[in-house]
Amino acid sequence: MRRVIESDVCIIGAGITAAMVAAKLAAERNATVVVVEAGGDPPPVADRYRLRQRWLDYEENPWPNDHIASQDVEGHPMGYSPSMQVGGLAMHWGAVTPRFSPEDMKVHSRYGVGTDWPLDYDELDPFYQEAEERMGVCGVQGREDLDPRSGPYPMPEMPLTYNLVKLKEWAEKSGVPFWPMPAAKNTQPRDGRPVCCRNETCYPICPIGAKYSPDFTFYALEDQGRIQLVKNTLVRRLETAAGSDRIERAIAVDRRRPDEPVEFRAQTFVLAGGFVWAPHLLLISAGGRFGDGLANSSGLVGKYLAGHRAVNAFIELPTEIYPGMNQQHSLISKYWMKDGPRDRYLRHDFRVWESDVGRTAR
Repeated sequence: MRRVIESDVCIIGAGITAAMVAAKLAAERNATVVVVEAGGDPPPVADRYRLRQRWLDYEENPWPNDHIASQDVEGHPMGYSPSMQVGGLAMHWGAVTPRFSPEDMKVHSRYGVGTDWPLDYDELDPFYQEAEERMGVCGVQGREDLDPRSGPYPMPEMPLTYNLVKLKEWAEKSGVPFWPMPAAKNTQPRDGRPVCCRNETCYPICPIGAKYSPDFTFYALEDQGRIQLVKNTLVRRLETAAGSDRIERAIAVDRRRPDEPVEFRAQTFVLAGGFVWAPHLLLISAGGRFGDGLANSSGLVGKYLAGHRAVNAFIELPTEIYPGMNQQHSLISKYWMKDGPRDRYLRHDFRVWESDVGRTAR
């Protein structure tokens, strides 16, 4: 027998985007909200110190059962599929939260490459601010022309370690300004979570919950009766209403009871399955008038996926530093994100942090 679950809003995926949408709906709308997650629960906070220690000792994944067997993406450039668990890949993230730059919105107009966004930075700014407020981001504004924003960060910046203070003095001798990387980590108690103690394992696991992760949002909303969280349930198809472009239902499989299909019906569906699974779901929902997949009249769904790539260089300075505290914190500059004379297109932000590469015990 098919089980039917109805709501005003159905959010597919339980990662960081889903958490932001669910929190906004809970705060601003009197709507019934269902969040569907293909994976299960992450380990409770009480277990995370032990899991962190096993990661340090043996490099074990501190998030057991965070992927679903047979759901790997062959040929994926990152080598794995984004996490399937309550919280999604943001259970693994380092919680750094730099914004796009205004120039990112208009790369074709300014540089003759790519495609301009249909909106500009000023339109995005209030939504950036709202997301930072909901997550709890600490930071300090950099030089205004390089780091524009209309409001302050919700929490003060993460204190620089002695090492970063010394590196900032060295780096700014170049005339390039640097400031602390903003991050979704508590520098003040917030939402029942403690202050970051800067103990070095933000990525992949925070043992005390000072780093924001979406599980805190979902469980709080569930306890308040604001959402229904349906776990271990993999959505396999979206179906539109007859003669309409509107998605009417999502057909799913409960992994614990695979012989009993689950149907989600809602007035609004939010696809928040990440950059791999959201386009995948649109494409496998092809049929009828939508032979190339849903929302794919352009033929671009699932194309031009891009991760972020870094180029690293190591510099040995005649300076004595003291490693071991918060080496994941860094300085950032957007000096090379602006317009300027160049004979080819090259833009990047620039980060400086300490490294103990080649200096650890053998």
